[in-house]
Amino acid sequence: MAESKRYTLNKADLESLTKGLLITMAGAGLTYLTEYLSKQDFGDLTPVVMTGMAFLVNFVRKFMSGSK
Repeated sequence: MAESKRYTLNKADLESLTKGLLITMAGAGLTYLTEYLSKQDFGDLTPVVMTGMAFLVNFVRKFMSGSK
C-alpha cells in the first residue's frame, strides 16, 4: 500500500482514522454506561444487569479486535 503524500490523506488513511474514531467512541460509550449503571439500583436484577454489561463489554472488545 502506497503511503500518502505529506499533508494529504488517501483512502486507507481515512479508513484507519474512521476505524480509530469508532473504537474510541465505543470505548467512551461503554465507560459512560458502566459508570451510569454502577450507580443504579436494580434490586434483585443487579447481578443480571452487571453480567449483561460484562458480556457487552467483552462482545464489543472481541468484535473490534477481530483479525483481518
